[in-house]
Amino acid sequence: MAAQRLVGHVSLGTNNAGWAIFRDGPAETSTWISSRGRRYASMHTGRCQLGRLPWFLRVVVEHRRCEPRDLAPGVPMPETVAVWDALDQLDDTPRPEEEIHVYMQHRWSHSRGIGFVAEYLHVPDVDGETVRDNEAWRARVAELAAEHAARA
Repeated sequence: MAAQRLVGHVSLGTNNAGWAIFRDGPAETSTWISSRGRRYASMHTGRCQLGRLPWFLRVVVEHRRCEPRDLAPGVPMPETVAVWDALDQLDDTPRPEEEIHVYMQHRWSHSRGIGFVAEYLHVPDVDGETVRDNEAWRARVAELAAEHAARA
């Protein structure tokens, strides 16, 4: 039960949409491209817009052959592209070809012009393959939350 609350919980206790900024780890220097059709149409380095800003977040990357839809007009097309996505919705699941990274919300803020902004830090000691399944993810979130609370 605690894991489900945390997976569905946002710092403010609501499911507000907003910006996620990745301060370290592999997503920090990534270029975000909408890959599932659920995200806002945006390309940004180290940040993306999400429908929810949970405490713990799985971030996935798929390395695949580049397609014209992956790039802005006029950008030279490389042979491969890394397509990043954040699994922010409760029913999101990673595809078999995606590599998983885990992030924890570090802090959040709100600005009238921007909305909610959550900063995330990479949790390098979590093997992404161990949280591929949503039930395993919820269980790991409960463990991470307990570890974090014990340190606070």
